[in-house]
Amino acid sequence: REVAPDSPVAFAMHFALTTYFLLLQLGCLADSPDGSWVRVDYLGPERELDLLETFREVAMLLPHLNIELCMVGPAVPRDWHSTSRVIACLLYTSPSPRDS
Repeated sequence: REVAPDSPVAFAMHFALTTYFLLLQLGCLADSPDGSWVRVDYLGPERELDLLETFREVAMLLPHLNIELCMVGPAVPRDWHSTSRVIACLLYTSPSPRDS
């Protein structure tokens, strides 16, 4: 997307694109069939909580996958999770073949 490294956008995208890079490096996306699921447990989010919308970029880069991003930690707002667990899960689903 040709974003300058010193741009505020580059900083905002850092967490999401690092997640994307790690998924690629782990090889869990190599030959995943369309509609596969991957769950990412993100431990100890703080600044990332203010940048959740940037994680949609991961879904855009991997349109064949359904991504479940679970934020776990004390900074996760109480109204995002049940009272017994400090976890919030966001789902990014791949478009159906009809949507393409």
